[in-house]
Amino acid sequence: MSGVFGDRVPIEILDLVLDELERLSDVSVVDFGYVIDALKESVELQKRVRDRWQIVNCTGVESVEKLKCMSRSTRLLASDSNVVKLGDSELGRPVYIVDEHTDVGLLNRAVALDLVYCGDISAVGDFLESLSVKCQVPLHLVIECGENAYAGRDLFGILKPELFASDWAFDHLNVSFPWVEELECDYMAIDAFVYKVVNGRDPQAVFDRFLKCFTLNFPVLDTIRFVRPTTTRDETCNFIDLSTLVLSKFKSQKIGLMNLFKVHSLRNWNLPRIERFSGHRFKFDETAMTGSPERRSSSLKENLQFLRDLAVNETSDATPYYRTSLIPKGVKQTRILNWIPIQSTPILILKSNSLERLSIKLLKFDLPSTAMVHGLFFPNLESLNLEQMDEQHISPSCFIDEQGSIILTNTTSHHVNAFASSMNPIAFSSWNQLTNLQVIQISANGDHYVFDIENLKRLLPSIDLKRSFQTFFDEQQRFVVV
Repeated sequence: MSGVFGDRVPIEILDLVLDELERLSDVSVVDFGYVIDALKESVELQKRVRDRWQIVNCTGVESVEKLKCMSRSTRLLASDSNVVKLGDSELGRPVYIVDEHTDVGLLNRAVALDLVYCGDISAVGDFLESLSVKCQVPLHLVIECGENAYAGRDLFGILKPELFASDWAFDHLNVSFPWVEELECDYMAIDAFVYKVVNGRDPQAVFDRFLKCFTLNFPVLDTIRFVRPTTTRDETCNFIDLSTLVLSKFKSQKIGLMNLFKVHSLRNWNLPRIERFSGHRFKFDETAMTGSPERRSSSLKENLQFLRDLAVNETSDATPYYRTSLIPKGVKQTRILNWIPIQSTPILILKSNSLERLSIKLLKFDLPSTAMVHGLFFPNLESLNLEQMDEQHISPSCFIDEQGSIILTNTTSHHVNAFASSMNPIAFSSWNQLTNLQVIQISANGDHYVFDIENLKRLLPSIDLKRSFQTFFDEQQRFVVV
């Protein structure tokens, strides 16, 4: 043995591991950065890893020391022995250090390219766009950000349809943010990208390139926050527009709506450590502020029927609903606003095996009916929080007798605001997988929610009624009102 790694693993084994890492990983330059960082106690081993790469300086920075100071990645990867200038003989696998001033024409190579971008982050999109017409090989771009990053309205300029337009030449594009742990995005960023694509030229080709030939890599990211573009950047949810206007655009362009769901699902984002995700807010026709409640309700029903018709024509088995995974794999906590609680078959079915805590706001639009919670296939969900429903209601007056039964005295039709008192019957259908759900919480300000205990027991086998409802007294009750 020529040495040991951590006093336990022979160096020969380390070399074999690094060989496999370089062979199998499309983002091995990031992985090697992590390895070097983990070997901080051994300068000799760090050098051994660094010497597998040749750092090609394509910036205006002259000295190695200044190059190291440009970013965390250059500090880890660069050394006095492995930094060369563009045009020098290449002895190892090259990693190009670039900025917004680098001449991209000099980077055109016949093999895969690894670039570390250390320039103005707001110019990343323009830099990639200029590369996209010249590089016909797989490209991996490492972007340097701090642990907390604000991506703005277009994800540092990357969410631009122009980048994925007809002159795209990349075989595949990987973009990595190796050090970002918390990412903030404008809540309209993804929706704006989808809208621009569907209104642009050859939208299906743009969606195909974006979803199949492009990957965003966030190896240590644990939180994605969608925020409003204010000075305080208040947290909200990702905006998903399913209004008739948007659906009509997809239909007229003959584009599958699953493209929209895949983009909003972050389908092409690699997020191995993600746990917290702000969530989604659905926008339907009902959000118009004009017209009577009846007219808004009718408009929403037409909107939902349009969505069903699209699903029947698009899904392989002609089902009247879309199956989608809008919650990134690994997320444990999130939020959904304006979930449709219709009593018929759900229109959207969401699946997540990792989700443990969910806050959901049901969209109240069919005034006299029971709000049916369904379409949630979350087998590991433990806690469900129901948020305030604010629409027009028909509110029954009632009281609870000694046996816990609801006694209706009269029914009054009236308009209410978000903070007025009303009765909201809630039920769960068999179109759910909530086998581990233990606690239901209510975040309501004035509203009352009515649950059928038999319905809860039958469809939520793990529910703890005492923990969920202070008004639950014993098993003889038929209903519980919160």
